[in-house]
This record gives sequence, structure tokens and C-alpha cells, in this order.
Amino acid sequence: MMNLRGELLPRPVGAEELEEIERSVGEIEELLESGKEAEAAAAIEVFNARHARAYGEDDFRSRAGSMSRIEFALGAAQPRARRIADIAREELIEIVRRIQEPDRALDDQEWIVEGGQTNRLSDAAESGDRLAAVQSFYLELLEAQVDMPDVSDLIFWDDLEPEEIVDRALAYRPIVLPPG
Repeated sequence: MMNLRGELLPRPVGAEELEEIERSVGEIEELLESGKEAEAAAAIEVFNARHARAYGEDDFRSRAGSMSRIEFALGAAQPRARRIADIAREELIEIVRRIQEPDRALDDQEWIVEGGQTNRLSDAAESGDRLAAVQSFYLELLEAQVDMPDVSDLIFWDDLEPEEIVDRALAYRPIVLPPG
């Protein structure tokens, strides 16, 4: 596995921070379930400001059906992916590999730092949560680097090697329609 530069890696998340995010998510979900829409909207606004995200009510309503609370919290703890101007093809290939094989990416990934000692995410979450969180992080990062919509289809629906996926994604050019 290729080493990626720091700006292409998830940032470490403190155990207390992770617990606080999970608690906030639970509180928002409870407000929504109890029909307190205005209070939920205000809490979501605070949550988004704190975590530089743009979640809506639907993200919190549907979370339980699609991911665990810890997986959601790990995603919210990460900064939004941004385009890296000088990203190399080889780095994109490694990102795709980490999406395809999140367990390999997790081997060298330190996500939670507590009290000066490093703990692996495996100590804080179940295996499926860890894998989904690392996969989601790298997928969001890849999507920020390429213009191709639904680049994930190349990864999850086509039987392509990482190099082929990256080459197709980099070759994509949107169709520009004339004004009219």
C-alpha cells in the first residue's frame, strides 16, 4: 500500500469528540421523532456549523436505515473533502484501492487519539462501522478530485482495476450545451 500525504488522510478524532458527536446526532434524531421540527432545525444548524457540514433533516431521519450512529459521527468529524490541485494519478489510484479494500486502509489508519495514546478505531467501533467509515471518507475524497458524476459506479458496479477507474474518471469531460 502506498503512503498518502497527510492532506489525503482522515484526521484523528478524539474519543470524547466522537462521543459528543454521537450524542448530538441522537439528540437531533429524538427532536425529529418527537415532531419538534423547529428545535431540530436549529440543532442541525448548530451541528453543521460546528462540523462544517451541510446535513439536512433527511440525513438524520434516514441515518438509522443506512448507517450506524458511530459511522455517521466519524464522517461528520472529518473535514469536507476538497479538491487538491496537485493530486497525482498514483494518489488517486491509491484512494480507489482504499475504497475497494477498506480493511487494508484501516491497517495503517489511526483515527482516534485519546489522552496522548493512540487507539485504533477497532477499539471504538465494530468492524462494519470502521470499514464503512474509511470507505466513505475515501469515496468523498475521490469525488472531490474528479468531475465525473457517479464515479462510484465504476468502483462498485464495473469490474475494473484501480488504474482503469482513475483513467476513465480523469478522461471524463462534461457535455456543455450551447445556450439557448
